[in-house]
Amino acid sequence: MSPQEPVMKTLTPNVMVDSVKETVAFYEAHFGFEVTMAVPASEDNIRTNLETDEEIVYTLLERDGVEIMFQEAESLRSDVPAFSDSAVGGSVCLYIEVEDIEAFYESLADDVEVVTELNTTWYGMTECYVRDINGYILGFAEETQ
Repeated sequence: MSPQEPVMKTLTPNVMVDSVKETVAFYEAHFGFEVTMAVPASEDNIRTNLETDEEIVYTLLERDGVEIMFQEAESLRSDVPAFSDSAVGGSVCLYIEVEDIEAFYESLADDVEVVTELNTTWYGMTECYVRDINGYILGFAEETQ
C-alpha cells in the first residue's frame, strides 16, 4: 500500500429491511445484539433505543464489536437511488466469527431457521448458516482447533 492510499478502518453492512423494529427484536432475541443508534422517520433526532411509538427507519446494532446497520427499504432507496429496484432479502451472507460455536449454535438452533447445520469445513472452520426474518443468510463460524 502506498503512503497516499487511504486506510480502511471498518466494514459495517447496511442491510435493507421491511421493518426495522421487527428486525431489531429478532437480532436482540436470537443473537444478543443491542441498539446503539436509531433514527425515526422524521429524521429530526438520533435515538439510543427503540422505546418510542415513532416509526424507526434506521438502526445500528452492536454486539462484541460486531456492528450491523438496518434501514427500512423505502428510506434506503431514497438515500441510495441505485437500490430503487432492489428487493429485501438479497443474495448476501453476513459471516460472523464467534467463540464457542457449539454453545452458540445450541442457543439458537430451535429458534431460527437453520439452513446449514453445524459442520466442520475443509478450510478449518466449524460453522452453521441461518436465515433471518428478512431472508438474509448469516454464517456463524469458529476456527477449528
